[in-house]
Amino acid sequence: TYAAVHIQQSHIMENVVMDAVRASDIIARSTRHSMLLNRKEDVHNIIASVGGEPGFEGIRIYNKQGVVVFGTIPDEIHSKVDLNAEACIICHPSARLGNISPSSAQLTRIFAKPDGKRVLGLITPIRNEAQCSDVACHAHPQSKTILGVLDVKMSLTQVDKQLVASRDKLLLLSIAAVLLISIVSGGFIWIVINRPVKRLMGGMKMVSSGRLGQKLETSNDELGDLAETFNRMTVDLAKAREEI
Repeated sequence: TYAAVHIQQSHIMENVVMDAVRASDIIARSTRHSMLLNRKEDVHNIIASVGGEPGFEGIRIYNKQGVVVFGTIPDEIHSKVDLNAEACIICHPSARLGNISPSSAQLTRIFAKPDGKRVLGLITPIRNEAQCSDVACHAHPQSKTILGVLDVKMSLTQVDKQLVASRDKLLLLSIAAVLLISIVSGGFIWIVINRPVKRLMGGMKMVSSGRLGQKLETSNDELGDLAETFNRMTVDLAKAREEI
């Protein structure tokens, strides 16, 4: 049961991470055209619209200096994030940011909010593609590989509820299975082993009291062979007593 719960929870979390990757990719693709045309208002509207959907905790786009340029929380815009925070420590201060893919596992993180609810964060580098460096309104040389980072946070509250419900269901099914197997096994032992052994013990008590004519029922198993041997023994004892 523990193995089944662990495997199921791992599969659920893998699917959640893949959904987060798809959502982040959709956001990046949706804002790409507006960014190329330097339409900041369009980018704000897209992020606000997507971030308002159920399950999103927040969306931020910040440059390499850690300054939030777009986000779902107005108070965070133009503020600088801590590069040692959980969203930044993955890549900074190393130079790995230009060498990793958006779907890489090292770009995902799971952390708990002050209220204890878990949040899945996904970091997606915004790369300096040819369309960006060639646009006249953008001062991004080709040597600059990363323009910024898209940080998407998704709530795991519903996922955690599903994990708990799934775990409890598996535990209940396992307990029911154990009880059913125990009842069936107990009945099997009672019918196949306990009853024949009791009959054999009763026959031995009768023989010990001198009733050598007692016969036991036989069957096609080990206990049946024992009962047949017992019957032959009582016959031999009866013959020996008659001879004496």
